[in-house]
Amino acid sequence: DTLSGTFIPIFEQELEKSKFKAMTLTGDTYDGHIGSTLANLWNDKYGANQRVGEHIFHTKPGTGLPQWFTFDMGVKATLSRVKVHHRYGDGYDGSYTGGDPKVYEIWGSNSPDTDGGWENWVLLMTCHSIKPSGSADGIVTAEDVQFAGIDGEDFEFPEGIPAVRYIRFRILKVWGILDHMYLAETTFYGKMEE
Repeated sequence: DTLSGTFIPIFEQELEKSKFKAMTLTGDTYDGHIGSTLANLWNDKYGANQRVGEHIFHTKPGTGLPQWFTFDMGVKATLSRVKVHHRYGDGYDGSYTGGDPKVYEIWGSNSPDTDGGWENWVLLMTCHSIKPSGSADGIVTAEDVQFAGIDGEDFEFPEGIPAVRYIRFRILKVWGILDHMYLAETTFYGKMEE
């Protein structure tokens, strides 16, 4: 069967990462590891030759799950999509292994709770990371590494979510049995409201 019609794509633009800034709210649970900072999530450094302190955001081993962290995008936007670049590599400390996030939530707010609570936050999306190869846990193919570390994994926000300025990631589950997490890069797309 053939479907025909007029289809208008949604408008989206990449949000300017230069406007992003880390926040530390009471109750945020992350603790950077080996000089790693939250700003590494928007420094456009991903792929091969990543160093923990400079290129990826890596939380401290032993800090437990779930973990959450907060940042200010610098503008209010209706989000359409986020691209996530995983830590590059395979085996012990890379894509789809170790502390690589498998299930996580993205929350948004325009007036974060001063006490670090969740009252003024709305759940925008729950992300389930899926290996393109479909291989069993513990097996990471070259296709998986290329997709996660180089190409990036895209997640589309559902229609009807509110425009937000502040973002909070809540990591629920990682691919391995570790009690910390790591990611290389996040890129947000949408329509700026201000």
